[in-house]
Amino acid sequence: MLDLAYRTVRGLSHEQNDDRVLLRGRVRGEGEDFAAAELPLLAAVCDGCGGYSGGGMAAGTALEVLASREEETARGGAAALALALAAAEESIWQRKLAYPPFREMCTTVVGALLTAEDTLFFHAGDSRAYRFDGAALHRETVDHSYVQQQVDLGLMRPEEAAVSPRRNVITRCLGAHLLAPEIRALGRPLAAGEILLLCSDGLWEGAEDGQMARILAGPASLGERAKDLVELALQQGSTDDISVLLVQCAEREGGAR
Repeated sequence: MLDLAYRTVRGLSHEQNDDRVLLRGRVRGEGEDFAAAELPLLAAVCDGCGGYSGGGMAAGTALEVLASREEETARGGAAALALALAAAEESIWQRKLAYPPFREMCTTVVGALLTAEDTLFFHAGDSRAYRFDGAALHRETVDHSYVQQQVDLGLMRPEEAAVSPRRNVITRCLGAHLLAPEIRALGRPLAAGEILLLCSDGLWEGAEDGQMARILAGPASLGERAKDLVELALQQGSTDDISVLLVQCAEREGGAR
């Protein structure tokens, strides 16, 4: 059994929220929810780029396509997931062609396909996946961004990247015919008690890893922890849209998974 919680809020510097969340086969916008689900599960967060030029449409379109292919993706694993992401890319592209005012729209994506055999992470852009094992927070994705490239090349320190005026320039996304999203296997299913955190950059730009880990380790309900993560980022100056999606593998009676 999986416990799920999400919260997404509009950024203080934005007039609309372009983040979207995929939870239990439904695309969600601004708001919050708590639910339970069984394996397999496809969960994702998209941060639409373009604002009034269609960012929210790009994010919603991508997740609608992924939702429509959830069953076949769960059966087909990484290969089917790659095809679903390619279909999402093409669907956004076709909408851009049909609506010229939205020709700049695209979206980041981060998500996970959870099955009884494995956990597949996928992402494009700077939305992130983390895994909390009860003691430490592990970052499962590496940003596709200009500043991350500079850090990888040794041309910029991480602390410089955090304040760079180009820190929001992404090098992969859905909807721009760039490189395909990255897919990586954890090599095992989510363990009992572990928490998967999927988020847009509005969260990690305002909250440090140690702070997020302390909230995830707390006694509050999963829904309250999602809310607390968002509030922390807001309190510490994040002005972007913020989306948090938590997935926890619940322990069965007797502690068995």
